[in-house]
Amino acid sequence: MPVNEPSPNGRGFLLYGGSAVRTSYGHPVRVQESSSAEGPHVWLFTDESDLPGISTTDPHLSLADAIEIRDRLTQFINGVPERWTDGKRLLREARKEVAARRATEKEGEGVT
Repeated sequence: MPVNEPSPNGRGFLLYGGSAVRTSYGHPVRVQESSSAEGPHVWLFTDESDLPGISTTDPHLSLADAIEIRDRLTQFINGVPERWTDGKRLLREARKEVAARRATEKEGEGVT
């Protein structure tokens, strides 16, 4: 089942998935477009749980919660080419940056 379409907030920035994900411990987690002028950015907002006895603000994700959040992040990533001027280039550059980060992490694995 596909995730709901993004919906704009009062300032016109997209809330991906159209709503927050309510995690297994009652934390609403929102994936929202940022107003950053530097390029595509997204906020990951986590609010306090409304369940009694849950004092942490760190979300505890079930597998279903993780899928919901991943799908909202995928909406953001896939929307960059259409929402940003030169978005295809920005997406290519971001993927190259990720590959470089991962290569660096892999090189450091053998160091003790």
